[in-house]
Amino acid sequence: MVERKYDYYESPTIEKFLARYKSKSTKTTYGCLLRKYFSHYSINPDNYFTDGRNYQEDVEGFFKTMENAPAKTFNVTASVIKKFLMRNDVELKGYIWEDLKNLRTGNKAVTIDKAPTNQQLKEI
Repeated sequence: MVERKYDYYESPTIEKFLARYKSKSTKTTYGCLLRKYFSHYSINPDNYFTDGRNYQEDVEGFFKTMENAPAKTFNVTASVIKKFLMRNDVELKGYIWEDLKNLRTGNKAVTIDKAPTNQQLKEI
């Protein structure tokens, strides 16, 4: 079992951001993505905006590790982190977010799902 340096599930900074949303699934998804971002750098989310960090380097470094992630996951993660930073008065230049899109190739969901045949449905 990996020992966590910070308890990302008890972060007032993250919880304050999530309180703006009503949907439980939105809160769960956004919380998970933010915790993944902070745990990537072992950053305490409650001190993130007072530690004098280079937000641009953090964002770019994190997304470089997600180059092979499915496009939808990549895009949703980028959107959540962008919203979170903006809610905490950190606005990165637009070209940074545009450059992140260039890390990804393709914009479709990665799936191999196909409709089952009649025979497969009968077997169920």
